[in-house]
Amino acid sequence: MLIAYYIRVHFQESPIFEEIKAKGQMTKNPWKEAFLSSDIKFVLIASIIVLGEGVVWYSGQFWALYFLQTVSKVDVLHSAYIVGAGLIIGTPTLILSAGCPIISAASR
Repeated sequence: MLIAYYIRVHFQESPIFEEIKAKGQMTKNPWKEAFLSSDIKFVLIASIIVLGEGVVWYSGQFWALYFLQTVSKVDVLHSAYIVGAGLIIGTPTLILSAGCPIISAASR
């Protein structure tokens, strides 16, 4: 919340947004336009994909913890540190790969 507030207070709107705002082309109810229009199929497809990615993401973390604690016999605290370090290292690679042309093309 603090980061969002800081950005909102300290940065100006983009020129494109200012132009849309000046012309009065802003939507009055974006929820209604997203969910009660012909674009609902895209919203549903995106929701299913995001839900699937969440299942894969979280199950991967729990399986890693399970493996470390039961198979490798690493204690709970150290296994949490290992998985946490993996998340800290791995998350930026997922964020950076979102801009990759191959991944972007595959998602279209």
